[in-house]
Amino acid sequence: MNLTIRDGESTIIPTTLGGEQSTFFDFTIDGDQYEFQAFEGIDTGFLAYPFLQVGVGLWQETELLLRYSPNIKIDKSDYAIYGIGVKHNLSQYLFKGDRPVELAFLTSYSLFDLNLFFDPYELRSDSISQPLAVIDGSLVDAHAILFQAIASKDYGDWTFSSGVAYNRSWIDYELSGDDGLFLQTLNGFLEILSETQHSYKVDLGATYHFNNWDLSSQLSAGNFINLNIGGVYHIN
Repeated sequence: MNLTIRDGESTIIPTTLGGEQSTFFDFTIDGDQYEFQAFEGIDTGFLAYPFLQVGVGLWQETELLLRYSPNIKIDKSDYAIYGIGVKHNLSQYLFKGDRPVELAFLTSYSLFDLNLFFDPYELRSDSISQPLAVIDGSLVDAHAILFQAIASKDYGDWTFSSGVAYNRSWIDYELSGDDGLFLQTLNGFLEILSETQHSYKVDLGATYHFNNWDLSSQLSAGNFINLNIGGVYHIN
């Protein structure tokens, strides 16, 4: 199978958050000509995702973290977020008595589940009357494994923190629609796109404590800029 870009040697394909782009690919299988339109994004440069995070204290200053976002709709598409992590305090091994700083190590796994749906279109061949496939969406699962070192310091009612993290991520793609003669073959080719990426990021955060509540904000800088704002209620 030879895949070529129509009317050019290069093109720009939108990301999941990108806009509309009419890019077609032409390819040949057993002498028959086919065309395939590149996917479009949801056309937004900003993505807000409220989520619920729960922390459960375990033994030896270890905390289990669970993160969940309900299914959120964007036009005809939707997404959800799931995550689990374990944070362990390292200062207990480094300092005796008063600790000048709290040091911890965090490892976590997260899944960003995105379902893109668009107007159905058909893949056809001139030699076959029925469509090879009818495609109406793209299912995207973004996986990430995080390893992070965190330092924090208390000043009165405030806690300031910083962290350095390594992130290993990969994305699985799958087309949805009516399974004709060709949809499973296309999904097989999409497995090639699931390349593992490696990245680093730096975090800066501040938390204000009052009563049983914590109000926190965290700015993360890496391949993307992320700002998290949240509230935490402690159950004693």
